[in-house]
Amino acid sequence: MNKSHGIEFYFDCSSPWTYLAFTEILPLSQRQNVEIIWKPVLVGGIFNTVNKDVYEFRMNPNPLKLKYSNSDLSLWAQVRNLNISMPKIFPINSVKAMRGCLFADQEQCLPVFAKEVFDAYWGHGLDISEESIIMGIAETSGLP
Repeated sequence: MNKSHGIEFYFDCSSPWTYLAFTEILPLSQRQNVEIIWKPVLVGGIFNTVNKDVYEFRMNPNPLKLKYSNSDLSLWAQVRNLNISMPKIFPINSVKAMRGCLFADQEQCLPVFAKEVFDAYWGHGLDISEESIIMGIAETSGLP
């Protein structure tokens, strides 16, 4: 694995778009023989700094933009052969999940843990802000 050139992958398990990217990042790194440098972030914190309009859009969505965005997400999910459904709680506080990703990275099992978190939230609609959900995922992912 080429460690001199890596892919820095910034992600938040509360984002369906990073879920789509996540499913392709490991195969890409293997094809290119490069390391992935995992960068768990809180997208809400980023929005607070650079895209405060996202909150206004969520409160008063433009129907055409929302329809297009949902259609685009659905089409990309089909291309990636993923089951993505809008969870009842969206947006969600992903702090516990992303802290889990930081710990999983230290334990060398971030890809397994993050995939389980993404699947729990976007595939099954589980509340990833709940400690019990994250602890269950940690256990099934092999975290101590």
